[in-house]
Amino acid sequence: MISANDQCDLSYQGEIQKVLDLNVDASRIIYANPCKQTSYIQYAAKHHVNLMTFDNETELHKTKTNFPDAK
Repeated sequence: MISANDQCDLSYQGEIQKVLDLNVDASRIIYANPCKQTSYIQYAAKHHVNLMTFDNETELHKTKTNFPDAK
């Protein structure tokens, strides 16, 4: 169960989709995969999942290229 104030730390597109299907607002999702696939970044962008974590500079540049508004 997800309470009204919880945020979800998710790693894969399927997890993001399941949580979005539960009507959790995308602003409460953190995409935290340490090695994000480009298609997953694009999926996150399409669904307004803006919050992400980064483990290295390469991931930061890859995300900036595919989702400039990510935070």
